[in-house]
Formats: sequence, structure tokens, C-alpha cells
Amino acid sequence: MSFEFARRMERKAQRISKRFENDIYGIKPWYSYAGLFDGQATRVFVGLNPGGSKKSEELDKQYQNRERVYKETGYNSWLDEVWGEGAPDPGASIPQKRVQQAFQCMYGSDNWEFILRDTPCFNVVPFRTSSGTKLPSGAWDAARPWFRQVLQQLQPKLIICDGSGDDKSAWAALKEFNVIKPSKPIRTASTGQIKYGHVTSGPMKGAGVVALPHLSKKYFWPDDSAFQKLGELRDSRPSLFV
Repeated sequence: MSFEFARRMERKAQRISKRFENDIYGIKPWYSYAGLFDGQATRVFVGLNPGGSKKSEELDKQYQNRERVYKETGYNSWLDEVWGEGAPDPGASIPQKRVQQAFQCMYGSDNWEFILRDTPCFNVVPFRTSSGTKLPSGAWDAARPWFRQVLQQLQPKLIICDGSGDDKSAWAALKEFNVIKPSKPIRTASTGQIKYGHVTSGPMKGAGVVALPHLSKKYFWPDDSAFQKLGELRDSRPSLFV
């Protein structure tokens, strides 16, 4: 497999990142097997940008994670990478565990891992910073066309957003070039909302959307009852979760 699209978009991300190289910790375009980006996808999982630190960049290099996405069929960063943070085993950090729990709520205890491994995972902005608020000035605007190109390549039936805020989130980026008809949001905490609906106009017309409060933020997901609400949404809208 040539991975022509994934390789080309990684080179593009690298070029875009050069203007911000003093303010970021490298790039990380893909969180799943690169072969998944060759054609249409059933669903995608999209975050804002890779989090972490200089140590995270060093771990990517140590374990050759950016190359593993091209070499290992079924590879997934949320399952197979060591991210430190006091978690020496693959898939054991808190952000990874929360994504795993979310997929289990959406797709059941028997199928969630297979589905996660079969889902193209990436971010709106492929540049690593310690948090989304630390994105350098201009990075959001520079990366949005890159994100749009990847999403239009995949043409998914369902877009799962890790971030449901109205400013600088996967949900917000999607709304910039699509019209989404939302249903009544579901509150997971005092400030956290699960948003969902369908794209009614734009390049992703017809796609379903589920936008989760940022999974790495515990104040959005204070306990298991918050995740149970995601499972209840799946039970009430099973056709949404393709």
C-alpha cells in the first residue's frame, strides 16, 4: 500500500508547521493506521490538536510512532502508544482510557476496540502543544484547510468530535464549513454538553455528528454517570452510531 494521501498530507502538515516550530512540540497528523485514510470512512474521531510536551515528542521518536501508523495494520494511538503521565503501558494514560471508555459506551463492550481500530483518528490542528489554549497565533487558521481536506477525502457517515465547545474545537471547526441541525444537547456536568445532530448543508451533508465534551477534561466527565449518558444516547439513537 502506498499511503499516498496520508504521506502527502503529512508532508503538508510539516510544511505548515515550520512557521510555528518555536512554539510547538512537533507534529502528529495520524492517530490510526494510515491505510484508513485512503478512501471513504464509516466514521471518524477528531480532536482539536495533539496535547503533551517535549517529552511527548521524544516518546513519539523513541517508539517511532509516526512510522508505526504506516507499518502496523489496525494501529491506534489511543490503544497502542505509551504516553507516560505515570502510565508505562500502552493505552494506559488517562486521556487514552477516557477515549476507550467513550467508544465502549457508544459501541458496546464486545465491539468497541475493533471499531476504534477501524476508525480514522486525527485532529483539526496537527501541531502538538501543551493544551489547546497554547496554540500559537495563526495556527488555527493555518490548519483548518488541512483539516477540511482530510475530512472531505474520508466523507464519513458519522463524525465524532472530541470537543463540543463553540470556540476552537472539532465541533466549531466542522461548523465553519457545514450547517448542522442539532438536537437538544445532553449535559454531562455543569459545563459539559454532548451535542449531536446531522449535517444539512455543506461538503459533509448527510453525515451524523456526535460532539463530546473534551474527554481529557475531568470536569466535563466527573464520574461514570456522565459516560452512562453517552450510552443512553446510543440506545435512544442507534442509527446514529454507525
